[in-house]
Amino acid sequence: MEPALSAFAEPARARAAPWRVLAGLVSIGLFLLLSGIALGWVAFRAGLPAPEGGMTMLERPEGTLFALATFLLWWPALWLALRLYHRRGLGSALGPRKGAARLFAAGLGWAALFVAVTTAAGIAIAGPPDLAARGGGEWALLAAFALPLILVQTGAEEALFRGYILQQMAARFRSPLAWAVLPSLLFGALHWHPAAPGGGFALMAATGLAGLVFALATARTGSVYAAWGAHFGVNCGAILLVGAPGWLSGLAAFHWEEAALGALVAIDLAGIAAALLVLLGVSRWSRAGRGRR
Repeated sequence: MEPALSAFAEPARARAAPWRVLAGLVSIGLFLLLSGIALGWVAFRAGLPAPEGGMTMLERPEGTLFALATFLLWWPALWLALRLYHRRGLGSALGPRKGAARLFAAGLGWAALFVAVTTAAGIAIAGPPDLAARGGGEWALLAAFALPLILVQTGAEEALFRGYILQQMAARFRSPLAWAVLPSLLFGALHWHPAAPGGGFALMAATGLAGLVFALATARTGSVYAAWGAHFGVNCGAILLVGAPGWLSGLAAFHWEEAALGALVAIDLAGIAAALLVLLGVSRWSRAGRGRR
């Protein structure tokens, strides 16, 4: 096990029984369900109109902003699970704060390169995306509201999947199947969407592979901050710059044609797989170097 990963998992070792993780995840799910029902009741009592259009709401700015804002609930849900079942604080699931800004910036830099390369490949294969029907000033204003919400959303997912679940699994099991693959499978399953190309399975595969990249980055650095920066950058590209129809596309400056989605998912899969291979190669080289010393 990587020394950084071992140190990252240390806060979880005192209460690492698998039942605690299961209970924590059930508590998080119940918290989100009940808080969502409560918010719906408050909105009803306040006379607010019910959302119309189902998933098409996510193609409008207000729908995208609302979906991102729901991730504010993930933080107290995770805090509660950590306190109830593991007797530790929320900060322990993120890792040391020292060097956090540098790691976040490094992840953000990787994401900028990934978005640039995959977007260029998408344009070369599927043609340029269409410009959204809104002015630059309106887009900038919406982006100013969205950026902190994307930061909250990506941080919540990283704190749960690469923080809480990865830590607890690494504290109990040495195998990467437990601390890297299992959280990544759950992460991919969370992003299943029936309207996505291939019935949603290609999107699940791409998201699951991205989860593996984030997990390896967390294991290498001993915190979630590099993965958080990478996740934030990728989501900013997908939500604010070039969006795909049907899923959180209400804020994007450009939109891909629906016919191009199959090719775009394949490009993302190839790009994420390449990043995963690079990380695996770096890890092997680092271990070999330590062995020679």
